[in-house]
Amino acid sequence: MINIGFYVASAVALFATTMVITNTNPVHALLYLVVSLLAIAMVFFTLGAPFAGVLEVIIYAGAIMVLFVFVVMMLNLGQRTVEFEDIRRHVLWRQLHGLPRRDDRVVAERSSQDVE
Repeated sequence: MINIGFYVASAVALFATTMVITNTNPVHALLYLVVSLLAIAMVFFTLGAPFAGVLEVIIYAGAIMVLFVFVVMMLNLGQRTVEFEDIRRHVLWRQLHGLPRRDDRVVAERSSQDVE
């Protein structure tokens, strides 16, 4: 039974951590981070380290995450920030894969017309 709890908590921690990294909404990312920290605390409990699990919940999921959520709420990041992050992600993806932007092709066409 303990092994099942360990594997379930590990799967939840992996899923929540993946969602923290891939989520563009900062409030949702912080909530997934809280879920991830609670799942890691559960892993500590199943491994027989209850003190480490309690410290994880009190210090990280309790105090530090409340501070992060407070800062994000004070910054009041809206839809404009999410759209900007999406644009940055697409530009980074193109740069990593070596794909030209539409502007690059226009500049190349204009420069070839100037040579003729």
